[in-house]
Amino acid sequence: MGIVISESAAKKLSANSVNKVDITINNNDILINLFGDNNNNNYKCFPDIGETCEKRALCSRRRINQNSLLYDFNSSNSKKINHDTDTIFYIPKGSIIYDIEVFCNCEIENISNKKYYEQILKYREMNIAFYKEVVETLKPFIEDREKYHPSSDVEYYYKRYSDLINPITLFKYDDNTFDNMVVRIRTYNKNKLSIGSKITGRYGSKGVISAILPDEEMPMNEYGEYADVCLNPMGVPSRLNLGQLYEMELNFMGDQVLRSIKDKPIEEQYKTILKFYKIVNENQYNFIKENTKTKKSVKEFIDDCYKHGLMIHQPPFFGNIKMEDMIELYKTFGYNPYHCTYKGNKIKTPLIFGNIYYIRLKHDPSSKMSARSSGELSLNNTPSKSMSYRDHVSLFRQTPVRAGRLQIACYKPF
Repeated sequence: MGIVISESAAKKLSANSVNKVDITINNNDILINLFGDNNNNNYKCFPDIGETCEKRALCSRRRINQNSLLYDFNSSNSKKINHDTDTIFYIPKGSIIYDIEVFCNCEIENISNKKYYEQILKYREMNIAFYKEVVETLKPFIEDREKYHPSSDVEYYYKRYSDLINPITLFKYDDNTFDNMVVRIRTYNKNKLSIGSKITGRYGSKGVISAILPDEEMPMNEYGEYADVCLNPMGVPSRLNLGQLYEMELNFMGDQVLRSIKDKPIEEQYKTILKFYKIVNENQYNFIKENTKTKKSVKEFIDDCYKHGLMIHQPPFFGNIKMEDMIELYKTFGYNPYHCTYKGNKIKTPLIFGNIYYIRLKHDPSSKMSARSSGELSLNNTPSKSMSYRDHVSLFRQTPVRAGRLQIACYKPF
């Protein structure tokens, strides 16, 4: 289902995207001085914790080649990526580094005097200091179990960090023991809602963003409020998920109730709101009546309604409002849909505006390109594939591909 969304709503639905990059360093590998400063003799393989990576490349790994050793590792070339031979680890541009872990299986004495390991060993020392602090903090709880009754989480972290500071521990990567070290870097970046992203309501009303429009290009009701989301009108009845219509119309009615009683005496406001709740949800009606027996509590309740709106509890599947109750609502209050405009032009059909709970799904359109190999076939008679893109090793697949655009259905609001 195609969805049109406003820029302000797209901004609200932005989320932090977390990435984990594992950098394996063999005995004949070196991370180049991609972020360092040669003038200050500062060898820096990757950004430090808290820094923003303004490049797509997080770091670059270079294999030691004796035939080109002097050329590959002179001052200038050790800062430049060789796209033909280097292995580059990519992350989204503008990502922030928030954690670095170093797992080392080599003898530290053999590499401590090498400049290109200086930054990595600094973080290894920080990791070891943190692990020791956790172990020392949890040790009294583990030793006196009868007194503290430590949870399974406490026991897990005590065992895990005890193993991490044990000098005889050998780390594994992909179920294999490695020779040198693995650097694990975690980053996060602001992932904005974009065309191709997915959002959904509580009633299976999932859809794909087909357009993001400025707020002033969305439909506007007679009170100057812009719509945030416009659904494909064929998507709701075709999927038979009418619960979202109930949710929207209940909130529409709640807004109209508050507008209609704003200038009336507080006793009349209170009675009208209770009448609304009695039809919508009798349990809420009884709860409100039980907790608003004084004038002070009634005033606080009314003020909260104007501040946050009428809070309506509707289970998403069973025990929610029935069609007969919806009909009674319209007969009791008789509110009419809004007379709306679109880009200054009057919309002929009256519309209903109402709040609907929407959340963003984790699907990222940047990873949804449709592609298949146009090269040789594997033994299973299928196109050869490379997973290096997902492992942040390559910016794109190295095998020849035939790519097709995403099929995004675009719908105009009206």
